[in-house]
Amino acid sequence: MLAIYTRLSREDEDSNSIENQTREGKNFASSNGYTDFEIYNEGEGISGAAEIYLRPQFERMINDMKSGKIKVIYARKQERLERNTRTWGEFLSIVFEKDIKVYYSGNLQDLNTAEGIMLANIVSSFNTYTIDKQSYLTKKSLLDNIKEGKSHGILAYGYTKDEKGLMIIEEEEANTIKSMYELHSDGVGSKRIAEKLNHDKIKTRYAKLSGIRTYKNKHNDIIIKNKSEIKWTDKQVQDILKNPLYKGIRIWKGENYKAPRIVSDDLWDASMSAFISNKNNRGKKVFHKYLLKNLITCGVCGRNIYGRSRKDKSDHFYMCSSKRFKLSDRDCDTKTSRSANIDGLDNFVIGIMRREQGGMNTLENYFKSRDIKSDIDIIKNDIEKNYEKLSKEKKRLNIATNARLDEEFSKEEFSDIKKRLDNKIQEIQEDIKIKSKNLIEQEKTNQVYTNSKNLNWSYSDLETLDFNTQRKLIHQSIERIYMYFDFENKKYRIGFKWHAIPEIQYFVASVKKSGHLSFEGSAGSIKSTNKLEEIKENLKSNKNFEVLYKTSFAIFTPDPVMYDTF
Repeated sequence: MLAIYTRLSREDEDSNSIENQTREGKNFASSNGYTDFEIYNEGEGISGAAEIYLRPQFERMINDMKSGKIKVIYARKQERLERNTRTWGEFLSIVFEKDIKVYYSGNLQDLNTAEGIMLANIVSSFNTYTIDKQSYLTKKSLLDNIKEGKSHGILAYGYTKDEKGLMIIEEEEANTIKSMYELHSDGVGSKRIAEKLNHDKIKTRYAKLSGIRTYKNKHNDIIIKNKSEIKWTDKQVQDILKNPLYKGIRIWKGENYKAPRIVSDDLWDASMSAFISNKNNRGKKVFHKYLLKNLITCGVCGRNIYGRSRKDKSDHFYMCSSKRFKLSDRDCDTKTSRSANIDGLDNFVIGIMRREQGGMNTLENYFKSRDIKSDIDIIKNDIEKNYEKLSKEKKRLNIATNARLDEEFSKEEFSDIKKRLDNKIQEIQEDIKIKSKNLIEQEKTNQVYTNSKNLNWSYSDLETLDFNTQRKLIHQSIERIYMYFDFENKKYRIGFKWHAIPEIQYFVASVKKSGHLSFEGSAGSIKSTNKLEEIKENLKSNKNFEVLYKTSFAIFTPDPVMYDTF
């Protein structure tokens, strides 16, 4: 098979365009009788000096070379393939091992003689030299710009540039910077400052940009977000508070340079003193293990419920986080939310776990009402058919693109065809995404049920297990707990969303003088949904929830949390 490799760096001229490289590669294939070829298009903006793992199409081509799939390679020039002697060395070793022919603009590269190999190595070294020289000149230019007070790259929050490229203060953002330093100097922590900025709808620098941002979270999951959705975090606030740029010192390669000042020395010093004061005032942290940490949601405002405990247990309760720092009018206060004794709620949850066998009773009924395995097979079949459709549409798009390159279509005709095919591809991909998510949920349900059949212990033994095992089993069984205190009837309404079960199961508990909770009975189940109208209908039609409806009980559902009071 013939491999046609194309790449365009930022420094390349228009004549080196991907379209031109692709057309030349196809002409080479046609002229030399290669009907079996594949295009490895690296796209624009990727440097030939980058390591192989940072060049996905080149890496794919290397793997296809190793597998023996590729017998001939075409590129416009050697510099399209590499500008890195390490990359060249690895590429060349595979070429020798697999006896692959390499062509540049139709000319076969001589790799069979000592002179030919020497010349290729000289070209590779020159390519590397060119990149190194560009890098040196770029760094020198950046340093010159820094000395002159010019901007480069993405400017720090609070700054912009004038028509000459000089870094100047952006007044609106600068006022936000000053307020951050003032709040911090008054003892407000970075986390609360971030919450206040988000509540006041002050946009981050990212939120003012268009496009998407891709990153990995702490669980190594790939997260894709619209830049407009990026909000303030305590880390962002801390970075700003500790950045000497805002007191007029711009640091570059360990050297200090002058910059427009936003905060005074007094305000900077006061903020730095607050860091030291906060650190000194922390004292030795009293560590308490919370059985239900990150598991409880407030049934009034939808915020997280967290544990708070002192060594002498003068404070020992789960409380709504909004009572510490209010973000909106619907957040909790002492009239709408009541904290729960930690030991009392922990024991209540353990009791419900025993009573409901970790949700297995509900799961058993759920399985009896439907054929999960059949549902899984149907979804898999639908996904497989969608992938076949997707492959066909992509081939159609590829054919249309090739036809456009051969000028069989006008630019306007191709634009209409491409738009139609892109929409179809996007529609199929979205359907695959939805069905794949549904498949994961169904398989998860099936796995939970299967695992429950193979347990070598009983939920009745839960109280005798050590803390870590208890916590692990509770979090494996329960996806979310929703807690609300009914002030009129002086009872807690506590909802359990078991893993793999599409319902929220509610229980009623009264409070003993000791603070412990006494189980009073089940209040029924409501289908978990993020559609508010469905929740209302469920409430109205379910007799078990009549009392909740009359007392304006707020129903919450997970992912995303939707709420209303009735």
